[in-house]
Amino acid sequence: MTIVMAINIFLVLICLLLIVYGGGRKALRDKQRYEQVQADPATGRWLQANLSGNNLADIRAIRQQFGLPAHHAKDLLQQHQATRKQV
Repeated sequence: MTIVMAINIFLVLICLLLIVYGGGRKALRDKQRYEQVQADPATGRWLQANLSGNNLADIRAIRQQFGLPAHHAKDLLQQHQATRKQV
């Protein structure tokens, strides 16, 4: 019984490590994608042409257009709004 329990604990630990490793990689890919979108000049043109002024609808549109998670879409929207206020 103790060998079976040890194997189960080992397998659970392996699963947890894979979950943590996979989640970290996804976060890194999301950040890289956000940086690519942010650096692309076409992004600013798209934002200028397609934002409605409704923050929730704009975040949804940004997520759909660029494939970003909600927090990155919100950051991109806030950055765009701050840039427009300065001009």
